[in-house]
Amino acid sequence: MNPNEPSPNGYLPPAFGDVRLSWRFWNKVRIEGECWIWSAWTDRSGSPRFWFNGAERQAHRVAFEQLLEPLKRKGTIHRTVCQRLTCVNPAHMELR
Repeated sequence: MNPNEPSPNGYLPPAFGDVRLSWRFWNKVRIEGECWIWSAWTDRSGSPRFWFNGAERQAHRVAFEQLLEPLKRKGTIHRTVCQRLTCVNPAHMELR
C-alpha cells in the first residue's frame, strides 16, 4: 500500500504531528527511531496518560483511536513492533 493513500478503512497512515491530534498531545511526544515516546505523565505502571475529551485516558489508545480507527468495542491494544510501554505510535499497535 502507498503510505500516502488511505487504508481500506479510509484512514490515512499515522504521521507524527498529524492534525487529528492536538498540539497538546504532540508537545508531550519525542521521536526515537520509529517510536513516538511519551514524555509526560504516566500512571503507576508506566502507561502514558493524557487528558482527552474531559477524561483521563491512556495516551496510546487516544493516538490509536484518532489516527487509525475508532474503537467500536472494548479490547486490548497490543504493541506489536517495539514493545516499549511509553511508545504511542499507533503503527506499532494492533487491537485484539
